[in-house]
Amino acid sequence: MYESMTRSCLAPLDPKAFYGMLGQNGLGFGPSFHRVTSGSYGSQGQVKGTIKLFEWPEKEHPQAHIIHPTSLDAIFHLAIAGHCEGGAKGIPTMVPTFLQKLFVSKHGLQFSDESDVQECAWTIEEDSLAVHFDGFVLNPSRDKIVVRFENLKLIRIGELLEDAKSSMISQSHHRSYNFEYRPDPWLLSGREIWEYCKEGLHASQTPFDRYIDMLRHKNSNLNILEIGAEGERPTSDILETLSIYNEKEKPCYTRYGSYCFVSDLQSVLNEAKKDLQNYSRLAFEHLDVEADPLRQGSELEAYDIILAPMKFLANKTFVDQTRKMLKPVGQLMFHEPCKVDTDEKHRTSDVKFNSSSKASYVAVGLKLSASKGVVEVQVNSSVTMPSPTSNTRTICIVSDPESSLQIESAKKIENLLRYQGVDNITQATLFEAQDMDRLENIVFVTLLELNNPFIYSLSQENYYIMKNFLISAPSVLWVNSYGGSPTGNPEYAPIQGLARVLRNEYNHHRLTIVSFDCRSWP
Repeated sequence: MYESMTRSCLAPLDPKAFYGMLGQNGLGFGPSFHRVTSGSYGSQGQVKGTIKLFEWPEKEHPQAHIIHPTSLDAIFHLAIAGHCEGGAKGIPTMVPTFLQKLFVSKHGLQFSDESDVQECAWTIEEDSLAVHFDGFVLNPSRDKIVVRFENLKLIRIGELLEDAKSSMISQSHHRSYNFEYRPDPWLLSGREIWEYCKEGLHASQTPFDRYIDMLRHKNSNLNILEIGAEGERPTSDILETLSIYNEKEKPCYTRYGSYCFVSDLQSVLNEAKKDLQNYSRLAFEHLDVEADPLRQGSELEAYDIILAPMKFLANKTFVDQTRKMLKPVGQLMFHEPCKVDTDEKHRTSDVKFNSSSKASYVAVGLKLSASKGVVEVQVNSSVTMPSPTSNTRTICIVSDPESSLQIESAKKIENLLRYQGVDNITQATLFEAQDMDRLENIVFVTLLELNNPFIYSLSQENYYIMKNFLISAPSVLWVNSYGGSPTGNPEYAPIQGLARVLRNEYNHHRLTIVSFDCRSWP
C-alpha cells in the first residue's frame, strides 16, 4: 500500500503553503501544530507525508503519554492535504464531526521513541456537505502500522471565499442543513411506530427501512445477526438502509457496527456471500441455530437485532437459543413473503411463543412491509417486563419548594408511579437529597429546571450543594425545558456540558437529560 501511494503521489507538498491555505480558510493552526514537514500528493485526493512528533520540552514537565495531541491532530489534518492538492486549491472551512474507527499503537508515537513517522491518507467520499478520509501511519522503518483511522468525516461549515469582495457578498448566505426528526422507538407503542413508519416515505423506501433508520438513529453502532435457511434468500434491506452510496451507486461506508450472516448450510453461506458481496463489515459463519450458540463461539448478548425466516417462529429451541445472543433491549425479527395487506395487520401481536419463551420476549405487535412490499417483517423485543413491585430501588423526586408548578408536577408523577405499582417513592429538596443514605439505591428525578434555569442562575451556595449531589448520586434523571429543536433555549443548556464532564469523570454514573419543549406554563 505504501509503495503504491509513493507511485501515485508525485506532486511535492509545501508545508508552508499548506498551512497558509488552511489559515486563510478558517483552520488556523498554531506553530506547535505545524507537524507536517514534507510530503507529496496525487490527483485522486491521496497524500503521503512525514509527521514530526511533538517534542515535549523538559521545562514544561513532560507527562507519560502514548501520543501527544498535537501529533495526533497533525495525523488527521494531513489528510486534508490530498483533498486540497497540497494547499494549491482552496477549501471551505471544515471541522471534524465523526470518526468510525481508530487504532493507536501503545509504542512508537512519542518523541522519545521516534522523531518522525510516515503517513498515507486518501479521500474515500465527498458530497455537498462533507468529505471522508481513511489513512494509516508507519514507523520510520515502514515495517509497522502505528496509527490507523477509518471514515474521518469533516463537515463543511462555510463557503470558499476567493477574495474580500466575494466575502462581503456572501455574508448573508449560509450553507443549509436538513435536520430530520426521529422519535425514540422505546417510547412509542406498536401502532405509533407503524403510523410513523408509513408516513412520508421516500420513493423507494419501505416502512421497514424507516423503522431500521429509526433504530440506527437511537444506536449508531448496531450489531446485527441474520440467520439464513435453505430456500430463503438473504434480506438486504437492513444493509441497504444502513449504507451510504457513492455516485456510482456502490456502498462506500456503513452506518452499523457489524453484520454477521450465519447458517448451518455451507450452500446458504456461499449464496449469501455472492448476494451481499458489495457490502463491507460483514462476517459469514457456520452456526447450528438449534444448538447452544455460546458453545459454538458466539458471544453472550452481542447483537441488537437478529433477523430470521418466519418458519423459525414456532421453534421453541430456536427462540430460546437466539435469546442468549440478543442484548437486553435487542429485537428478534422474523421475515416472510407478504400474504395480505400489511396495513390491515399492523397490530398483529399473536406471537406463537410457548410458555418458557414468553418470559424472554415481548410482542411489539408490529408488522412492516419490506423489500418493496414483497416481504413483511414481524418485530419482537427482548425487553422483559418485570413487575414494578420487584424493583427495590427508591425513586426520589427533587423539586424547589418555592415553585408551585414543580410541587404539583412532583405530586402527579408520584401518583402516576404508584398507580403503576411503584411504592418506593419519596420527595425531597436538593439540600435534602444530597444527604440521603444509600444514594446508590435511589433514582433521582430532578425537576429543578422544569420552569426555571436553575444552573444558569446558580448561587454559590447552591453550586456546592448541587456539586455534592451530582458527584454522590449515581442515577439522576434531569428534567428541563431546553426545548425540542437542535438550537434549544440557551439558558437551559449548561446541564449538557456539565453532563459530558460528569460522564467522563464518573463513568459509572448515569445522568439522563429529558428536555421538554414548553411554550408556556399555566
